[in-house]
Amino acid sequence: MIETVRFPCPYPKMIACPVCGGQCCRVCDENGMYEMKDGETFVEIQRPHLIKFLADNIETVSRDLSKYFGINPEVETKSVRSKSDGKWELVEIRTIQGTMWVAIPIEKRQPIYMYTNSEVEEWLV
Repeated sequence: MIETVRFPCPYPKMIACPVCGGQCCRVCDENGMYEMKDGETFVEIQRPHLIKFLADNIETVSRDLSKYFGINPEVETKSVRSKSDGKWELVEIRTIQGTMWVAIPIEKRQPIYMYTNSEVEEWLV
């Protein structure tokens, strides 16, 4: 048996009347069809189809997860300081995987990437 996942339907659904089986009664207003309202209807989706959709659209799903649930890196300017070779901005980037720092020069030069606290403390001296 294939496992399914239930999702609510956002729209009404017409089915054969469950009381009279489509033979016309008061419940279906004598037309043999019953209109299920919002919240009463669900769509059963096979789990393998859902997994396939997620695998095929992982970039979009990842972006949406970050957007809706806040799985974003935190970026913060820690300081702006003058050193002998010019002004620098020290930026801290915190992610799920860890923290790194980037020293960005105000003038046009290459940034410096640091991956440990000791590297940052050494650079700050």
